[in-house]
Amino acid sequence: MSDGGRMSRDTACNGQSRGDVGAEGRRLRILHVVIQAGPTNSQWNEHCVPVADEREITVCSLYPGTVDPDPRISRIEGDGSLRGAVSALRTALRRRDYDVVHVHAPASAAMLMAACALERRSCANVVLTLHTSWPDLRPRNRFLDAVAFAAFPRVVACSSSCADSFPLAVRRLARSGVDVVPNGVDLERLLRLLQDSVDEGDKAPLGPHGGQDLTVLTVGRLIDSKRYGTLLSAFARIARSRDRLVMVGDGPLRATLERRAGELGIIDRVEFLGLVPRDDVYRLLARTDLFVAPSRFEGLPVSVLEAMAAQLPVVLSDIPPHREIVEGTGIADLVRLDDVDGFAAAMERLRGIDADERRRIGTESRRIVTEEFSLRAMTDGYQDIYSRFLVGNGSLSRRAHE
Repeated sequence: MSDGGRMSRDTACNGQSRGDVGAEGRRLRILHVVIQAGPTNSQWNEHCVPVADEREITVCSLYPGTVDPDPRISRIEGDGSLRGAVSALRTALRRRDYDVVHVHAPASAAMLMAACALERRSCANVVLTLHTSWPDLRPRNRFLDAVAFAAFPRVVACSSSCADSFPLAVRRLARSGVDVVPNGVDLERLLRLLQDSVDEGDKAPLGPHGGQDLTVLTVGRLIDSKRYGTLLSAFARIARSRDRLVMVGDGPLRATLERRAGELGIIDRVEFLGLVPRDDVYRLLARTDLFVAPSRFEGLPVSVLEAMAAQLPVVLSDIPPHREIVEGTGIADLVRLDDVDGFAAAMERLRGIDADERRRIGTESRRIVTEEFSLRAMTDGYQDIYSRFLVGNGSLSRRAHE
């Protein structure tokens, strides 16, 4: 780009209140590189669909997408193979001149570097987001992230605890440090669907159903780091005949967890729903008494934030991302990792709280999400990051790490 073109872009961006424009006053052109565009994919649900009217968005889905197309979003897909993924990336890079290329996973970052090399294209406008903590990464992905830190000009973590989890030697590879833009909840969408559930008569009354029955919800991939075996064991200790544990998500441990529920004698009280579209998760929140997340590792769990926005009490493992959300607020139980007795006691305690205490917890939980973890705050945080490619006007993101 010529100096004249850069000046035109800077002027256009400075002339807008929020800066969602590129050259000649047009909307920003963003290419998002994701593993798979799907109904449960956070990048599709939080980074793309909600801002499709504000930005010109192209999504390169390295695997075939499983969510219905959005007419506002251009989508290019791989065929499920490594060659197909790189070919899709090359096609996407040729399609237009993007203001920012935003990549969301170590493997897709590596493929983006390969595609840029094949296209003889610079990586000078690439943003990498870290969506999980360093201990949760496989050795291969740790290496790929370290390479991406050195190759891309901007690295963003989804929480302060996520950024802090990366070794200092790796963080020092990042040319501009690691910025933090916390994950956010699409409050407008969530509250609309919660209200629809109330209108349809699905909203659970304050306090457990009938004062006795307890419906517990958890959402996440069925993998070891989520520690769902701990949750099953804890639930078995307190489960009454009409209590229910609803598990949303799929993964390699599903059969193992189903067998474990059978061994514990609670298979008739545990529902394994598999993958559920985000709108249906919100409807489930309206029929739930409490949310439990026993994870060992997280980035900043959107599912926890959504439960809080739905005014549910939450029981969380005592790990840094969960502490970042609720520590010092008095609204949540933080339980030692893999402490079956602790999770059981926390769930039983919440069974017995009265309506006033549930209202207090719910009101404070929603306030925290609204003020600190809204989708609007996240979108604006990324706009600040994107604007550096346009005007170089310094950081307005929540926090930067060296």
